[in-house]
Amino acid sequence: MTIVEFLPTANTWISQHKELVTIVGIPLLTWLVTTVSTNSAERRSNAERRMVASEAAKDRAEERNLQRALKVSEYRRDWIEDLRREFVEILCMAKANREDEAGLLLEFDRRVQTVILMVNHKDKDIEPILEKMHDLAHAIRTNERYNPIDLSMMMRSFLKKEWQKLKSEIGEASIK
Repeated sequence: MTIVEFLPTANTWISQHKELVTIVGIPLLTWLVTTVSTNSAERRSNAERRMVASEAAKDRAEERNLQRALKVSEYRRDWIEDLRREFVEILCMAKANREDEAGLLLEFDRRVQTVILMVNHKDKDIEPILEKMHDLAHAIRTNERYNPIDLSMMMRSFLKKEWQKLKSEIGEASIK
C-alpha cells in the first residue's frame, strides 16, 4: 500500500472512529508534544546551568588568584618597610657617637647581616649598596669619618624601584 492509497483509508477510519480518536488520540498527542517540549527545555536549562557553573568556577579561580597576588603584595610591602627600617638604622650608625665602639660594631654588623639576608643577591641594584655598607663598616672600625649620602641615595633609589615593582604587581593583579 502506498501513501496515496493509505491517506483515504486512514481518513475513512478516523471518520468512523471519531470518539476513539478524541478520547485516545488527542491526549496521546498532547502528551507527546508536552514531553518533547519539556525535554527540550530541560536540555536548554541544563546547558545554561553548566555555563553558569563554569563561569562561577572561573570567577572563583580569578578571585583566588587575585587574593593570592594581593597577599604576596602585602608581604612585599612589609619586606620593603622592614628593609627601610634597617637602612635607617644603618645610616644612623654612620653618624653615631663612637664611645661604645664594640656595641656599635656588633649592632651595625647585625643590621648589615639582616639586610644581606633580606635581599636578592642576583639583583644588580643591591651590589653597590652592599659595597657601600662594607665601606661604612670599615670606616666605623677604623674610626674614620664617613659621609653616608651616597649610600643613602642608593638605598632610596633601591627602595623606590621596589615600591614601583609593588605598585605594578598590584595593578596587574587587579586587572587580571
